[in-house]
Amino acid sequence: MTDIFPVAQMVAPPHGLVIDVLPEPVVVLGNSDAAEMMALAELTRPGPFLVSTVELGGYLGARHEGRLVAMAGRRLRVPGSIEISAVCTHPDHRGQGLSRLPMAAVDTAIRAEGHRAFLHVLHENISAVALYRRLGFTTRADTATRFRACDYRARGCSAVSHAGSMPSSKRFSALASR
Repeated sequence: MTDIFPVAQMVAPPHGLVIDVLPEPVVVLGNSDAAEMMALAELTRPGPFLVSTVELGGYLGARHEGRLVAMAGRRLRVPGSIEISAVCTHPDHRGQGLSRLPMAAVDTAIRAEGHRAFLHVLHENISAVALYRRLGFTTRADTATRFRACDYRARGCSAVSHAGSMPSSKRFSALASR
């Protein structure tokens, strides 16, 4: 059995995210951080995130007093665009703008490679949608994501496919470059 969840596909502004001063330094996350990344993902449940996700590379985080409190990374690549994924902030540190730190750094790296960032966000995640809009993201399409029958945020659940108005990679690239 598969559950379907409405999702907004959003694209970053072509000239970078709207962000002010970064209060915490951003650190590169790798295999040695995988357990801590998994713990943050399990706590915040940003969507499908498995231990092997870190192997995709491009994950950055913000630490507070040595503890990983926010992260974002890359996942899906389509011609001209790279998806920002696993955006999350520890509940004790929400409202401080920490998730925008790794997001802005990931976006900068994506643009440096000549690509444009995009992301997917569940419609029900109103605070994340509001944050992404403040950073300059615009909705490219409303779509749906199918998850295996389980709590879609639970460990081990994974996206099965996108349904609805999900564009082809060629069409998406043309629209994202606007």
